[in-house]
Amino acid sequence: MKKTSVIINAVLFIAIAVLYILFFTSKGKPATAVVPTYVSGDSTVKTLPIAYIDTDSLLKKYDFAIEENDKLQSKQESSRLTLAQKADEFQKDYVDFQKKLANHIYATEERAQQESQRLAKKQDDIRALETRLTEELYDQQQKINKQLKDSLSLVLKGYCAEKGFQLVFSNMMDDNILYAASDGYNATNDVAAILNARYKKKK
Repeated sequence: MKKTSVIINAVLFIAIAVLYILFFTSKGKPATAVVPTYVSGDSTVKTLPIAYIDTDSLLKKYDFAIEENDKLQSKQESSRLTLAQKADEFQKDYVDFQKKLANHIYATEERAQQESQRLAKKQDDIRALETRLTEELYDQQQKINKQLKDSLSLVLKGYCAEKGFQLVFSNMMDDNILYAASDGYNATNDVAAILNARYKKKK
């Protein structure tokens, strides 16, 4: 994992370096894109046409992501309680079966075998239920991820066209962005506001 992180950061560094060279060596040539600027003191300082989004922060600000995460957590807890209840019932039945077997309660060996088979089927049913609930949670998570990705891609397309950004990085737990000279590179709040405005209209 550490090696992968180093490779990713190296690629990001090269990408930024290339953009830096292209931008500052293009003076005097026809501009092909609007370059965003920010004001520093009394002078206007040019910045690279890039931005980044703090993914963790965005998910905490985006109302849709918050609501869907709450639903997912609720379903996960419900599934956990259901499985725990089923497992507890099985355990009690199994202990009761062992006691009856040890005390020769069953009238015939056939009756004991029938009870053993019933318990085996009950255990299989619990395992099948666990698999189904796990798959349902996974499918729901994948559906949410796709909706998040689609909404973000749509918003970024318009946002970048308006701001003149040509590249947007995803930053998670400060793993990719080690240093930024200006907060102007951080588009998290802007994008979150646009996403929430779109989501509010759809509700």
